[in-house]
Amino acid sequence: TLSLELLKILLENAGPVFRTSPRFIDATKEYLCDAVVTNAAPSIPTAYQLACSVFLTLLTRFRQSLKAEVGFFFPMLMLKPLEVVHGAPLAPYSQRAILVMCLQKLCGDGQLLVDMFVNFDCDLDSSNLFERL
Repeated sequence: TLSLELLKILLENAGPVFRTSPRFIDATKEYLCDAVVTNAAPSIPTAYQLACSVFLTLLTRFRQSLKAEVGFFFPMLMLKPLEVVHGAPLAPYSQRAILVMCLQKLCGDGQLLVDMFVNFDCDLDSSNLFERL
């Protein structure tokens, strides 16, 4: 969990030059998104919460550069665990509670919601993330 905490601090404090650096963007696309999903193990609530927090930071601060990644990882990390199949939730209560807190933070950012709608639901080649949210 220490590495996830360090990544979160780095991402939250990254300046505009760092956030727009092609080298950083490419590294984020290639390594960071996969690392977040790999560490989003619901069996370890602290690691799962940090992974979701890192993803939210990527979503709020780097969404302009990571549209394809957001379109892929958002449903997998934030929506799929909240689904109910055959009357039973896919994820345990602790994981769903963490997700609801993350979604509450996400819904507090009106511009982020507008961007998700415009960049995904209004784009014929993208999935309807806002509708599913």
